[in-house]
Amino acid sequence: MALPSGAFDTILEGRLLTTDPHTDAIYIDWANNLKADSTNLVLTRNAAGDWSLNRTAAGAETYNIVTGVDLLDRLASLQLADVGTRTFALKDLAGSTVKRGIKITKVSVAYQVGVVSLTSAALVLKKVVHTNGAALSITDIPLTVSFTGKLAASSNLYVVDGTVNSPDFLNADNAIALAEAQFVMANTGTLRVYAIIFHLSYNYA
Repeated sequence: MALPSGAFDTILEGRLLTTDPHTDAIYIDWANNLKADSTNLVLTRNAAGDWSLNRTAAGAETYNIVTGVDLLDRLASLQLADVGTRTFALKDLAGSTVKRGIKITKVSVAYQVGVVSLTSAALVLKKVVHTNGAALSITDIPLTVSFTGKLAASSNLYVVDGTVNSPDFLNADNAIALAEAQFVMANTGTLRVYAIIFHLSYNYA
């Protein structure tokens, strides 16, 4: 079997290891799993199979919706040889230790606007690290994202993509990636938030 990108595979203790991560996986949190900073957004069955967080604005209102990538993260990969007690880390062809965990390449939000245009919207991705004896560490994972042309009322969905500018594996201890979508509504406008979607590469071997 030919291997992509000059990668190599090996079998240790019955396990197949690869230097190339699996690419273009999708992790979706739909409306039932999303969290909002207000109970005004209500999980609603619009039709069979059509569920979303819904709101009709009674004035100028701002809502923040969040979810996190809570997949198993891999901090290291040390294997014990079949003979003896020597340990080693899997290397790529350049001799560098192969990175483990997940690498987010894109985050998207699916929503629908009704009656009145949104005032504004935003999508951000944050890396949050929890360290004993220290303040919560929150840093940006910069995205290229635009809501231009996707604020107006429409009978169809909008799916806005935020492309990660410099994707890298998230493998810091006690860390999580959080995506937040913010919607600023005008009076009488309606909003349905359907899902936040992550595209990612991963390497757990």
